[in-house]
Amino acid sequence: MRRVGKAGGWVWSGLCLVAWCLAAGEAQAVTRYVPEEGTLDQVLARVINGDTVVVRAGNHRLLKMALLSRRNDVTIRGEPGAIVYSAVPAGTTAALRLSSCNRVVISDLTIEGAFQAARGIKIDSTCSFITIRNCEVTHCGNHGIDIDSRDSTIVDCRTHHNLAFPGGVRGDAHGIVILASQRLLIERCTSYCNSGDSIQADRGAWNEITIRNCDLYDEPLTAQTVNPIFNGAFPNPTLPIGQTVSENAIDTKHVSTSRGILRLQDLRMRGFTMTVAPTFNASALVLKENVDVIAERCRASNCKIGWRVRSLSNSMQCKLDMVNCWTNSCATGFRLEDALSTNPQQIRLAHNTFDANTTTLVRAPSTSNFFGNSMVCNTLVLNGTLPTEFSSTLGNTATAGARGVDVPAWASVLAQRDLLLNARPAVAPAAGAIETAP
Repeated sequence: MRRVGKAGGWVWSGLCLVAWCLAAGEAQAVTRYVPEEGTLDQVLARVINGDTVVVRAGNHRLLKMALLSRRNDVTIRGEPGAIVYSAVPAGTTAALRLSSCNRVVISDLTIEGAFQAARGIKIDSTCSFITIRNCEVTHCGNHGIDIDSRDSTIVDCRTHHNLAFPGGVRGDAHGIVILASQRLLIERCTSYCNSGDSIQADRGAWNEITIRNCDLYDEPLTAQTVNPIFNGAFPNPTLPIGQTVSENAIDTKHVSTSRGILRLQDLRMRGFTMTVAPTFNASALVLKENVDVIAERCRASNCKIGWRVRSLSNSMQCKLDMVNCWTNSCATGFRLEDALSTNPQQIRLAHNTFDANTTTLVRAPSTSNFFGNSMVCNTLVLNGTLPTEFSSTLGNTATAGARGVDVPAWASVLAQRDLLLNARPAVAPAAGAIETAP
């Protein structure tokens, strides 16, 4: 028998390892198909790392939560026209849930919630690097997307008509809800006509959330016809047709033991009036508790309140830098709440325009005052009265065409471009966010 040298031994050992793996039946990543290989929940139960799951075009019943757990590098995507009709049992967390997963992509999928009391998509805090892309989540009786993962993205998605009306009484069903997310980007998304907020950052330890280039709005409810695949087994709730039911475009809450950073860029928010409950302070934005908000180039229009800032809510201080924003046709343009003149000033406004609002500024209580010492500058008020807090000596004006003041140091980075993306000079820009109405 010939003796094998060291190098030959390594080759022999490698061959043995390959043979052992093949003999042991080590699985290789594959593409799996719904419905050929079962319903979505059945297919996800068999998925291994690296698999791709393709949901075929057409209508698919989902009567049990589809759970993907402890898997990495998985893609779940729908063919054009793929609709998952979800009627998971009461008490189920979501139609589709990810737990302890990394680098998973969910794309091109529509989830019809059949108005059952479950979320559409739930991403647990044990997950990271999750992408939800080009998906539609609608008619859930709970939140559309509930995401708590790290380093994740929601892009080009729609969440709408997620409506909770148990017994005909409105309940919270948010388009997107966040509790513990870290470094989350929501971009080019649309959220509307949900019976809660379009996006809610709930009372958790979330941080570094960016919401960019999104459309968030409410409009009167029309009749909703859903779940035809269930042949009427799951009737629609009693809805207040013709009424608006959303609370706010964005609402923030936070734990008291840490602070969260929220960046808002190029948002378009409109129609938050909540006519179903006329006494409710429906707003484009409700900013409160331990959050640091940087808002750039955002629009709020046709709302009961444009900006509702609860600066000391629950003894937690909200901070806001509002730059190059446009607020128009609201009953109240800016509502400042809970602030005391003895507290450090944390609300800073520069290069904003308020146009055709019934009231530009409301302070609640009337002693609230976080403005002063150049905290509000270069503000243009059109078709309204310049509030006394918006001192004209700071370049603020109620008349179009007046020149403003130099860009303040704190806003110099944020104020490089206006809403029309025109370059803004560093010295003596015209007052307001833009020089002509949008």
